[in-house]
Amino acid sequence: MLGAGWSRVAGRPLVGELFEDVPFAASAEAERLHARVHEEWRRWRGQNTSAFAEEFLSAMVGTSLWPYVVRYVGARLAEPDQVRLANELRYGERLDKPSPAAMHHRFIGAVLHKYELVGVVTTNYDLLAERTLRHRLMKRPTRPGFFYAGIGGGRVLGASTFSVRRKWIDITGSVPLCKLHGSLNWYLSASGVMVLADCRPAYRSHDVSYIVAPAPEKAIPTALSAVWSEARSLLTTAEEWVVVGYSAPPYDTAIAGLLSTSAAGALRRIRIVDPNEIVGERFRALAGADIDVEWIDSLDHFCDGLQSAGSEPSGCA
Repeated sequence: MLGAGWSRVAGRPLVGELFEDVPFAASAEAERLHARVHEEWRRWRGQNTSAFAEEFLSAMVGTSLWPYVVRYVGARLAEPDQVRLANELRYGERLDKPSPAAMHHRFIGAVLHKYELVGVVTTNYDLLAERTLRHRLMKRPTRPGFFYAGIGGGRVLGASTFSVRRKWIDITGSVPLCKLHGSLNWYLSASGVMVLADCRPAYRSHDVSYIVAPAPEKAIPTALSAVWSEARSLLTTAEEWVVVGYSAPPYDTAIAGLLSTSAAGALRRIRIVDPNEIVGERFRALAGADIDVEWIDSLDHFCDGLQSAGSEPSGCA
């Protein structure tokens, strides 16, 4: 399971840091809109001093400012790639490009060598999980590829309409990827969730990226119900969970419910990779006394431990 700490490895901000800085704007209009969102965040934060950025996102959903909040989030998550043109912001984050973080590739290589990877669950909006698993089977280095569980994907529109070679990308991987809070490359249409190969929906004034904030269990959007169902199925099947950078915050009650019910399945052990030891305690409370919970303070130490350990036939999520 991947949380914001996974993306932090690649230089992306944590969710709580999204609104601390105004992102790069590729135009005067974008600069004006970013400033408007940032000012609303400061106003809202002044009135809700103990609240979190995720709660601000929830408060903005359905308002006239929501499309601009999505654009703001998209720009913040794209910023580390040093993009400086509007087209690069829209099309630069492509799911067929490998993750820029060497640690992501070391981690997935170690996991694939050690375990049978039954699936990946993430709360992240960006495409770094996709770019680590890759969109199809790769041989050098070996990567199984992913597919969007509960959504599908298949052939998706690529970044450029000017190149036939790049116009379509086929998602043909074998590992189910469950994005519980949506994705910057998804948008909602009358026929359901639609998938693109890049983050251009984050920069539209209509058909904006389909992302949701942490919510109570009963508030899970209908369009994501199949994603959550698939996540529950693979978490229940897995004998071990490896949790990277997800802190199990107390306000994310929907995921807390998902994890606690799924822990009653085949689960035997949870490995928590997070610099904060309290995250391990939260998972112990969620999973119950019968589950072995191990806390590891970094991805480096996690990978080192896998390399020195014996073989593990168990399924991992």
